[in-house]
Parts: sequence; structure tokens; C-alpha cells
Amino acid sequence: MNFNLTAISYHFVGEPIYPGLHTLPFSDFKSQLRYLQEKYHLIFWDDLKDFVIFKRPLPPDSCILTFDDGTKDHLDIVLPELHFRKIPAIFFVLSRQPEEGVAMVHKVQMLTAQLGEVKFQSTFLEMCDEATKELYFKKEKECLAEYPKSRYDSLKFRTFKRVIGKFMFDEAKPFLDILFQEQIGQEKEWGEKLYLSDKDLEKIKKSGIAIGGHGAEHRWMTSIAMGTVEEEIKKSAERISRFEEKPFVFSYPYGDYDESLFQILEKYNFKAAFTIQEKTNYDNFFALGRFDTNSLPK
Repeated sequence: MNFNLTAISYHFVGEPIYPGLHTLPFSDFKSQLRYLQEKYHLIFWDDLKDFVIFKRPLPPDSCILTFDDGTKDHLDIVLPELHFRKIPAIFFVLSRQPEEGVAMVHKVQMLTAQLGEVKFQSTFLEMCDEATKELYFKKEKECLAEYPKSRYDSLKFRTFKRVIGKFMFDEAKPFLDILFQEQIGQEKEWGEKLYLSDKDLEKIKKSGIAIGGHGAEHRWMTSIAMGTVEEEIKKSAERISRFEEKPFVFSYPYGDYDESLFQILEKYNFKAAFTIQEKTNYDNFFALGRFDTNSLPK
């Protein structure tokens, strides 16, 4: 069954929670919402869910807005503007409590903001033992040979982020934990500043926004053991089940997925999932694309 749907992917919006983090300026966000309201029929997760389950047709020019990672700006900045404009959306949250600290993806972003790309990479490698360095340079060489250019950062640094996040998560994490504490501060305090609590999610849900799953640790799903994949998806289902009735919706961290994930998602009552492939025509509800906000007019 082929169908069309436009989806938009947002992350940080407004004033950065930590100085130097890349965010979408609030003025640009408002302009994009105006543009999207004029161009599309903005739908609820319930509309998409009814299409998935009951095959009820979507309105022409359907578009759904999504916000990843469950950060505080989505409550403080995004939600009031969506409420004012009567725009529905899905907030994809990590299945972790704020007091659990900072996910590795955000450690990397904050350390980049604090140190800069070159110093962060060199400081990390200086901290590593010889075995970890050897593994890093092996994986870096492999990635550089196949990794496409990015509009966001240099190929060298983008490869650094991919290597430590995708291929060296367990090896890199202890060094990043130390570096974060030295350069940024206590994880627990920053976790509470960064992430939405269950109380926050109750407010968001009452406002009509849907809550979706995004894993627990923001892992690259295709590079970890299937047992770990299942645990990530299970934790997502457990957290969002406090706010949503099944079936649920998922957003793959980094947009990273393959078909082996579909059965696990179904096992935990997920019926749709979003990637970051920029497309609008589909034949599978577990491979829905999304356009990054940087692809939209400002």
C-alpha cells in the first residue's frame, strides 16, 4: 500500500539550554509554523494511527510535526507556540528520568559547544589508552571511506561523532563522563535542566500533544546487539505507556534502522516509526521519512 505523508523533524528550539548548542531560533520556528499551516493540513498522531490501523484516509497534503529527545525547550518554548496556533505534534522522548544524567548524544553536543570541534576531539584522544585509540583510528578510516558530506559540520568531526557514538559507545562513554564532569559539571544537575520529567509529560499530554518513543540511551540501533535493541524499545514502551494508550509511535535515534527492528517494535505495541530520510511516499509504516527543519524556509 503506497501513501503520501510529509513529516518535519525538530530538535532544540529557541535560546540554547547550554551556551553554544545549535538551536533553531524562535523567530525562524514561528516563520516555519506559519509556512506549514499555509501549505499543509497539519494532522494529529490519532489521524495517522487511524490510517495505520483502520485505513481511514488521511486528508490531502497531510503533514505531521515531530520533536525529538524530550528536552525542556519543548515544554517551555515549543508547546506554548503550538497551543497558540492550535497545531498538533508528536514529542519523541528518551526513556530516562532527568536525574539519571545526560545522554551521550547531548554530552557530545555540549562538549563540542564548550571546547570546539578540534580541541574536543584531540582532548578525547589524549585521554584514551592505546587499545581505545587503535580501535578509534581503525573505525575512523572505515567511516571516512564511506561517509557522505554533511551540511552541518566537517566530515572529519562528523566521523569522530559517528565513531564514538555508533562503534565505540561502551569504550568512549567512561572518557566522555570524565570530560563532561571536568568541563561542564554534574550530570544529574544538567539532566534535570535538559530533560522532561514525567510531571512535564503529563502537562504536555493534557495539552493534546502525543508522546512517542525514542529509545533510552539514544543508541545507533543497527550497531548494537539485538538484546540491547529490544531493551531500548521495551523501555520506550514502558515510559510512554504512562501517558499514551497503545499502539505507540517511535522515532529511530539518528534515523538508524533496518528491517530487523520492525518485529521488535510490533512486539511492544509500536505501529509506526520515523526515520530521517527526506521523502514523502511510502509503503511501510515502520520507515516513515522526515524533513529536517533546516530543509524548510526560515
